[in-house]
Amino acid sequence: MKRMLLALAAAVILAAPSAVQAQAPPQPPAGAPGPQYQSLGLSADQLRRVQALHAQFGPKLGELERSLRDKRRALEDLYKDFALDMDQARRLNAQINDIQKDILAQHLRLQVELRKILTAEQFGRLKESIERRTPRGFRSRPRGGDRPEGKP
Repeated sequence: MKRMLLALAAAVILAAPSAVQAQAPPQPPAGAPGPQYQSLGLSADQLRRVQALHAQFGPKLGELERSLRDKRRALEDLYKDFALDMDQARRLNAQINDIQKDILAQHLRLQVELRKILTAEQFGRLKESIERRTPRGFRSRPRGGDRPEGKP
């Protein structure tokens, strides 16, 4: 009886992740505009242009962000060793700076192009939607003044 209960529990535990995955909603393709665009009342032309914009910038930004994450991890790993390789740390710092510069340039181009597609009213609704969904809104990382008191 005990073995049967253990086997049943193991089967439930092993089946749980696949059941959760089967119920998960399908993810939009990389670079596709997010759900925040649904309530903007976009015309067919605007929707096509927003989709093209996200198709143009999404994959490149994703690639840059993955590269940035990898370089930061490499630098963190380097810092863990007492015998710091200064040349490698400098190279990683320079690479991280270059990637961040590229990300900021891509974001600026995306923002300029987005404003050519949306009306001021639509942009305002987009901003509100993003701020409702993410506490930091358009900012990607919290700044020093945004942290709760007592948090470093």
